[in-house]
Amino acid sequence: MENKYTLSVLFVNYEDFWSKVVYHILGKGYGHASIGLDNHNTSDEEIFWSFNFKGFRREKPRKHEAIVSKSICYKLNVSKAEYDKVAEMIEEFQSRRFEWKYNLMGMLLSRINIKRQKKDHYFCSEFVAEMLQKAKIAEFSKNTAHYLPNRLEEELQKLKNLEQVILNPIQRTYC
Repeated sequence: MENKYTLSVLFVNYEDFWSKVVYHILGKGYGHASIGLDNHNTSDEEIFWSFNFKGFRREKPRKHEAIVSKSICYKLNVSKAEYDKVAEMIEEFQSRRFEWKYNLMGMLLSRINIKRQKKDHYFCSEFVAEMLQKAKIAEFSKNTAHYLPNRLEEELQKLKNLEQVILNPIQRTYC
C-alpha cells in the first residue's frame, strides 16, 4: 500500500501594520500564502515555507497566533514524486536562502495584471504557485507572477486533489 502524501497551503491575514497595508492593496481576503510539507514535520509545530519582506523564510504560523485575524488551510493529496519534487525545490531555496529577496514591485504590479519577474525575487503566493506548478500538482492559466493570495486560493478550490479545507486553523489547531 502506497503511503499518503499531503501538502498544506496556508493563507493568512495578519493584524500588523504592513499586513493591513498589503490586505488593502490586494483587495482584502488573505495577505499571505505559504506551503507546508506535512510528512516532513517531526515536531508538534507545523513548518511552512514562503517569502516575506525579509526574503525566503521558514515559518511557524503558531508563533504569530496573536496577530492572525483569519486563516484557511488547503490540504492537497499528492503522489510521492510530486511531494519529493516540492521538498527538493524547498531544499534548494533553503540552501540559497540568503540570496533570495522579496518581490515587492512584482506583487504590486500583479495587482494590476502586469507581470514583473526578477531573478532571485518572489512574493509569497508567486512562490507557492510556482512550487505547485513545477511539481505538476496544479496547472495555472496565467504565469505564477499573476497569482496574489486571493487568486491562488480561488484556483486551489478547483483542484481535484483537494482533500480538505480547514477554516481558521491557526486559531484552533495546526493544518
